[in-house]
Amino acid sequence: MLRSHLSYRPVHIKYSVRVVFRIRSGNNRGSLMMVVCHQGERLRFSLGVHHLYPHHWDTRRERVHLSHPDSSSINKMIDEWVSKIILYYTTLVSSGQPPSISGLQSHLFPNRRTTTRAKSPDSVVMWFNRFIREHTNKGITQLSLYPSS
Repeated sequence: MLRSHLSYRPVHIKYSVRVVFRIRSGNNRGSLMMVVCHQGERLRFSLGVHHLYPHHWDTRRERVHLSHPDSSSINKMIDEWVSKIILYYTTLVSSGQPPSISGLQSHLFPNRRTTTRAKSPDSVVMWFNRFIREHTNKGITQLSLYPSS
Protein backbone atom coordinates (compact mmCIF):
# COMPACT_ATOMS: atom_id res chain seq x y z
CA MET A 1 0.00 0.00 0.00
CA LEU A 2 1.35 3.38 -1.00
CA ARG A 3 1.25 6.16 1.50
CA SER A 4 0.99 9.72 0.42
CA HIS A 5 3.30 12.27 1.91
CA LEU A 6 0.43 14.73 2.00
CA SER A 7 -1.86 14.34 4.91
CA TYR A 8 -5.23 15.94 5.40
CA ARG A 9 -5.36 18.22 8.38
CA PRO A 10 -8.61 19.95 9.06
CA VAL A 11 -8.24 23.67 9.52
CA HIS A 12 -9.40 24.88 12.90
CA ILE A 13 -10.21 28.53 13.26
CA LYS A 14 -10.39 29.72 16.85
CA TYR A 15 -13.18 32.09 17.66
CA SER A 16 -15.52 32.54 20.57
CA VAL A 17 -19.11 33.63 20.76
CA ARG A 18 -20.56 34.88 24.03
CA VAL A 19 -23.81 36.45 25.09
CA VAL A 20 -23.17 39.01 27.80
CA PHE A 21 -25.72 40.40 30.22
CA ARG A 22 -24.82 44.01 31.03
CA ILE A 23 -26.48 45.71 33.96
CA ARG A 24 -26.83 49.45 33.66
CA SER A 25 -25.78 51.56 36.57
CA GLY A 26 -28.59 53.10 38.53
CA ASN A 27 -31.23 50.45 37.92
CA ASN A 28 -31.52 46.74 38.40
CA ARG A 29 -32.15 45.87 34.75
CA GLY A 30 -29.77 45.11 31.92
CA SER A 31 -29.47 44.33 28.25
CA LEU A 32 -28.01 41.51 26.16
CA MET A 33 -24.96 41.91 23.95
CA MET A 34 -23.21 39.42 21.71
CA VAL A 35 -19.41 39.41 21.71
CA VAL A 36 -17.41 37.54 19.04
CA CYS A 37 -13.63 37.26 19.49
CA HIS A 38 -11.25 36.20 16.72
CA GLN A 39 -7.47 36.75 16.50
CA GLY A 40 -7.44 39.42 19.19
CA GLU A 41 -10.25 41.45 17.64
CA ARG A 42 -13.76 41.81 19.03
CA LEU A 43 -17.13 42.45 17.48
CA ARG A 44 -19.79 43.59 19.94
CA PHE A 45 -23.39 44.31 19.14
CA SER A 46 -26.63 44.64 21.02
CA LEU A 47 -29.27 41.96 20.66
CA GLY A 48 -32.03 44.50 21.22
CA VAL A 49 -33.18 42.90 24.48
CA HIS A 50 -33.35 45.58 27.14
CA HIS A 51 -34.97 45.81 30.59
CA LEU A 52 -34.08 42.25 31.54
CA TYR A 53 -33.80 41.51 35.25
CA PRO A 54 -30.75 39.64 36.57
CA HIS A 55 -32.85 36.81 38.02
CA HIS A 56 -34.11 36.04 34.48
CA TRP A 57 -30.59 35.48 33.11
CA ASP A 58 -28.64 32.19 33.36
CA THR A 59 -24.97 33.18 33.16
CA ARG A 60 -23.61 29.66 32.80
CA ARG A 61 -25.87 28.68 29.89
CA GLU A 62 -26.00 32.24 28.49
CA ARG A 63 -29.75 31.97 28.05
CA VAL A 64 -32.89 33.53 29.51
CA HIS A 65 -34.61 31.48 32.23
CA LEU A 66 -37.94 29.89 31.42
CA SER A 67 -39.54 32.04 34.12
CA HIS A 68 -39.32 35.06 31.78
CA PRO A 69 -42.50 35.50 29.68
CA ASP A 70 -40.54 35.94 26.40
CA SER A 71 -37.81 33.39 27.14
CA SER A 72 -38.55 31.14 24.15
CA SER A 73 -38.42 33.98 21.59
CA ILE A 74 -35.29 35.56 23.13
CA ASN A 75 -33.46 32.22 23.33
CA LYS A 76 -34.49 31.43 19.74
CA MET A 77 -33.09 34.79 18.62
CA ILE A 78 -29.79 34.06 20.44
CA ASP A 79 -29.57 30.67 18.71
CA GLU A 80 -30.22 32.28 15.31
CA TRP A 81 -27.40 34.79 15.80
CA VAL A 82 -25.01 32.05 16.91
CA SER A 83 -25.93 29.90 13.91
CA LYS A 84 -25.31 32.85 11.53
CA ILE A 85 -21.84 33.30 13.05
CA ILE A 86 -21.02 29.58 12.83
CA LEU A 87 -22.25 29.50 9.24
CA TYR A 88 -19.93 32.38 8.31
CA TYR A 89 -16.87 30.67 9.77
CA THR A 90 -17.60 27.20 8.41
CA THR A 91 -18.36 28.53 4.92
CA LEU A 92 -15.10 30.47 4.71
CA VAL A 93 -12.98 27.68 6.16
CA SER A 94 -14.45 25.12 3.74
CA SER A 95 -13.75 27.45 0.79
CA GLY A 96 -10.19 28.10 1.96
CA GLN A 97 -10.64 31.81 2.66
CA PRO A 98 -9.45 33.36 5.91
CA PRO A 99 -12.27 34.67 8.12
CA SER A 100 -12.02 38.06 9.80
CA ILE A 101 -14.03 40.20 12.19
CA SER A 102 -14.67 42.84 9.53
CA GLY A 103 -15.89 40.13 7.16
CA LEU A 104 -18.17 38.78 9.86
CA GLN A 105 -19.53 42.26 10.51
CA SER A 106 -20.31 42.77 6.82
CA HIS A 107 -21.91 39.29 6.73
CA LEU A 108 -24.14 39.98 9.73
CA PHE A 109 -24.89 43.63 8.94
CA PRO A 110 -24.62 44.15 5.17
CA ASN A 111 -25.93 47.75 5.28
CA ARG A 112 -23.56 48.95 8.02
CA ARG A 113 -20.11 50.43 7.45
CA THR A 114 -17.44 47.91 8.32
CA THR A 115 -14.56 50.28 9.02
CA THR A 116 -13.72 50.90 12.62
CA ARG A 117 -13.37 54.39 13.99
CA ALA A 118 -9.60 54.21 14.31
CA LYS A 119 -9.12 53.08 10.70
CA SER A 120 -11.78 55.28 9.16
CA PRO A 121 -10.35 57.99 6.88
CA ASP A 122 -12.84 60.42 8.43
CA SER A 123 -11.68 59.92 12.01
CA VAL A 124 -10.04 62.77 13.88
CA VAL A 125 -6.82 60.83 14.43
CA MET A 126 -6.48 59.97 10.74
CA TRP A 127 -7.31 63.56 9.77
CA PHE A 128 -4.70 64.91 12.20
CA ASN A 129 -2.02 62.50 10.94
CA ARG A 130 -2.78 63.49 7.36
CA PHE A 131 -2.65 67.18 8.34
CA ILE A 132 0.76 66.74 9.99
CA ARG A 133 2.12 64.88 6.94
CA GLU A 134 0.91 67.53 4.53
CA HIS A 135 2.00 70.53 6.56
CA THR A 136 5.44 69.55 7.81
CA ASN A 137 8.43 71.58 6.69
CA LYS A 138 9.78 69.50 3.85
CA GLY A 139 13.41 70.39 3.28
CA ILE A 140 13.12 73.68 5.16
CA THR A 141 15.30 74.05 8.20
CA GLN A 142 13.79 75.14 11.45
CA LEU A 143 14.05 78.81 12.25
CA SER A 144 15.78 79.60 15.46
CA LEU A 145 14.23 81.96 17.98
CA TYR A 146 17.67 83.19 18.94
CA PRO A 147 19.75 84.79 16.20
CA SER A 148 23.22 83.34 15.85
CA SER A 149 26.02 85.75 16.71
